[in-house]
Amino acid sequence: LIDKRIKTSIVRIIVTKTFFNEDATIDGGKINFSFGSGFINNHFIISCSHLLSIKDSFVEDINLYRKINRKEPTIEELKSFIAENIKKIEFQRYGETAFFEAKLKKFDVEYDCSSFEFADLKNKINGLRINSDKELKEGEEVVFAGFPTVVPQYKIIETPFTVNEGIISSFPEITVGGLKKYKFIQVNAVNLGGNSGAPLFLKKSGEVIGIIAGNQNMGFDIFQMKDDKLDKKIEGQKAWVMAFGVAYATPIRFATQLIK
Repeated sequence: LIDKRIKTSIVRIIVTKTFFNEDATIDGGKINFSFGSGFINNHFIISCSHLLSIKDSFVEDINLYRKINRKEPTIEELKSFIAENIKKIEFQRYGETAFFEAKLKKFDVEYDCSSFEFADLKNKINGLRINSDKELKEGEEVVFAGFPTVVPQYKIIETPFTVNEGIISSFPEITVGGLKKYKFIQVNAVNLGGNSGAPLFLKKSGEVIGIIAGNQNMGFDIFQMKDDKLDKKIEGQKAWVMAFGVAYATPIRFATQLIK
């Protein structure tokens, strides 16, 4: 399944954007980049939309818009502002060195999903099948695959294709990459930066049920020390607790409207 269908449908995505200084002025000598993953479905590429964010989160984009325009943006005004400052979107398929340019089709800043067209690519493929009607349950075996950028000894645009396996652990109602709180698919598999936009699919069928949207790679724990001489407890600083291995995925039903 991985060799025959998954690998040929996964893409690495690079988004080039306008660089804004902290005072909301444009720095023409610099360029802002985002790196992520995506997958092909019916001649479109599907990914998450926070890769398009100008300042690396939609909340920061709203603040930037507010500084420039002196008002609060509507959702449509925010989307227009973001689209105007996207310079280029490129993608690379598994096993290839060439990058192809893609055209932004639609994107949703609330539900963090996007679609791209690749009209100039030869030998189009149908890609992965989507199952937006599947009633998901805790404990189901799932897999996601993409191009994480946090891999030592590799350049960001050369990091290897990776596959991650886990089970659905819960459906928390939270906010991850978009602006809206809704029920996500939480997976107990290690997710690294760069996998954003990767497909989450059922292990047995390969049908896509979600889009990887974020992670919780590390957390904090509070520790205490006791001083026997002073006979009292001393509050310690917060200590890093590494890799929880918690991945979050947006249910695929939110993306189906973007490829109609």
